[in-house]
Amino acid sequence: MLSAALFACILSLSSPRTAPAAEIPDTYERMSFVQVSHRIPTGVQAAADLKIDIVYRDTSALTATVFPVAARAASGAPDFILASSRAASYPGSVHVSVSGYGAFLTNVKPNNELTRLMFDMPGKKLAYNGTEQTITPAGTFTAGAGELAFGGFLAQSANYGNFELYMAKFYKAGALVRDFVAVRRRSDNVCGMFDLVSGSFFVPVQGTGACKTFAEAPWRI
Repeated sequence: MLSAALFACILSLSSPRTAPAAEIPDTYERMSFVQVSHRIPTGVQAAADLKIDIVYRDTSALTATVFPVAARAASGAPDFILASSRAASYPGSVHVSVSGYGAFLTNVKPNNELTRLMFDMPGKKLAYNGTEQTITPAGTFTAGAGELAFGGFLAQSANYGNFELYMAKFYKAGALVRDFVAVRRRSDNVCGMFDLVSGSFFVPVQGTGACKTFAEAPWRI
C-alpha cells in the first residue's frame, strides 16, 4: 500500500494520464524488467515542459554512476542527465543536470533497492522514493540536440553502469508521450521497452539486455 507521503508526491508530480494508443501485441511477452548496460533510445528530446516517472534498480558497482535517463548533445557531451550516483564525484546523491539549467543533488543514498524517481521540470520538483525536493534553477533551460535514452553510457572509466528498468513514463506539455513497459519479443527473445502510447518497441543500441518475468522478479511500488 502506498504511504500518504508517496501518494501526495505522486499527485503533485503526475500529469493527467492519456489513454494508451496501443496494448502489448501477442508477439511480445510482458516482463518484470530489462537489464540496461549500454543505452536504449526513446525518441524523445529533453524540453522545458518535461516530466519523468521511472522505476529502476541500480545494480552497478559501488563506485559507479547510472543514468536512468540521459541525453547527448551533437558534440557527444550530455545536455540532460537524470542519474543516481555513488561515485566519488557525487556520493550518495541523485543528480539532475540540464544544459543551461543547473545541477542539483539530493541528500539520499542510492543503492541496490527498487527506486522510484520522479522529475518535474516545469514544477521544479524532484522526488526520490517519495522524498520530494524543490529545485531552484541556476539558469534558463536551453534545449540541446540530444535524444533521451536509458543507459549507463556515461559512467566512470570505460565500464558501463548497470540497472534494471521496470517502467517509465514521459510527459511533455502535460501529455503522456511515452509509457514504457518491459517486454521480450517472442520471435527472437530480444528484451526491450514497449511504448504503449506509440505501439513501438525500443531495444538496446548495443547488445541485448537480459530480462526476467514477474514470476522470477515480482515487484510493486
